[in-house]
Amino acid sequence: MPLDEVVRRKIPYAICTDVGASPTTSLLAEMAEFLKVHAGRSRHATPQEALFRVTLGAARMLDVADEVGSLAVGRPMSFVEIAADNDLSGSVDDVILRHLLDMTPADLASYANRRDYNAAFAELAAKGVDAGDALTLLTMDIAQTARRLDAKVCRVTLAGETVWQRA
Repeated sequence: MPLDEVVRRKIPYAICTDVGASPTTSLLAEMAEFLKVHAGRSRHATPQEALFRVTLGAARMLDVADEVGSLAVGRPMSFVEIAADNDLSGSVDDVILRHLLDMTPADLASYANRRDYNAAFAELAAKGVDAGDALTLLTMDIAQTARRLDAKVCRVTLAGETVWQRA
């Protein structure tokens, strides 16, 4: 997705999952993949933007922002509690990366230095390698990210009621 072009044209978008385009239902993993895919390619791919696109941005697209998606005081709240240390130093992006997504700016920089997936797939195909193997590696990366991030979940609360808590 050419994110800069989407933003330039003011096309609304959200980060969601339906398992059709990704092997996970973890919004945390989808946020991490959004940042990885667009690392070094778009100034619009920030941790704050990723969090917005899975919360209020998605609610606005579904026309339910008056009901869900906001972190404002007094609004109905469903949330996932994440294990984190007490160090909230740095920018909001740093805190989101470190605590919510278990990543660092250096992690993102390593993705920014990668070549485009399509170019890599074309290169593999030119060498007679089926791109399915590359897609399998990508799927494994996403699944591994989801497992790592989901392990940080301590509690899930829906409409103010705890519906799941890690033992």
